[in-house]
Amino acid sequence: MPNNRYSWLADEEFSLHSVLGGARGVAEAVLPGLVFLGAYLISGALVYSALASALCSVIFTVIRIAQRQAVVQAISGLFGVAIAVVWALVSGRGIHFFTWGLLTNAASALVLLLSLAVGWPLVAVIFGALTGRPLNWMRQSEMRELARKCVWLTLVWTALFIIRLVVQVPLWLSDQVAWLSAMKIALGIPLFIPVAWLTWWLLKDDFNRAAPSPSERSEE
Repeated sequence: MPNNRYSWLADEEFSLHSVLGGARGVAEAVLPGLVFLGAYLISGALVYSALASALCSVIFTVIRIAQRQAVVQAISGLFGVAIAVVWALVSGRGIHFFTWGLLTNAASALVLLLSLAVGWPLVAVIFGALTGRPLNWMRQSEMRELARKCVWLTLVWTALFIIRLVVQVPLWLSDQVAWLSAMKIALGIPLFIPVAWLTWWLLKDDFNRAAPSPSERSEE
């Protein structure tokens, strides 16, 4: 696989450790939200809850830097939390801690739908890029079955983001900070895992045909 982030797609067995980045990856994705929810339920104070969540993300990033590990995931999480915190503090409304997340889900759903509308399903485009296939590989007659799988998977990933929006937007509109925080956590990793598994199950054999051998992977 040309990108280690997606190497789990070629694994013989589905591994949550590989998909989620291990216990640390789960913690980096979940704990800032849990800290915000816990602090908000206990104190009801927006400022303290937002800053506590931001501090959690900062700690994860500092630890990775200190250990000289890849910091992309931690920094991207910190970036998102920073925008959420600033938005909430500037507006003075705790509900805006979640506005950035809703916008990113909406943008993701829109990009996926547009990719289907123009005939270049995003899953197929990513698959081609990762396996070194030409951009028009989907137009080849022998690739029709694989192309159909990529279309369906693009729809499934679109559904994931739409489900999040359908559940969370009404809570956002009604200013239900605690419930929205809980639903963001519940519809995060728990919803991501089955979609990731389906993607792996449908595409793993095709990835393996184009993936490097284990010895080649160890050299990367």
